[in-house]
Amino acid sequence: MKRTLLLTVLLLAALLLAACPAAAPSAQEAAPAAAAEPTKAPEPEPTKAPEPEPTKAPAEEAAVAA
Repeated sequence: MKRTLLLTVLLLAALLLAACPAAAPSAQEAAPAAAAEPTKAPEPEPTKAPEPEPTKAPAEEAAVAA
């Protein structure tokens, strides 16, 4: 029973790989494609200065205090 199940799974896996060769590229095919793509260093994000907190006018402070 186990042997039949194992053979069935192996047969299905072989059929899947035969039907979809692009799903599992060989190492020889993948290496030139990876070497052809130049790697680009990430650009640092510009830092933004924190905005100063707005100060209240003396008239507003007096109104809040009252």
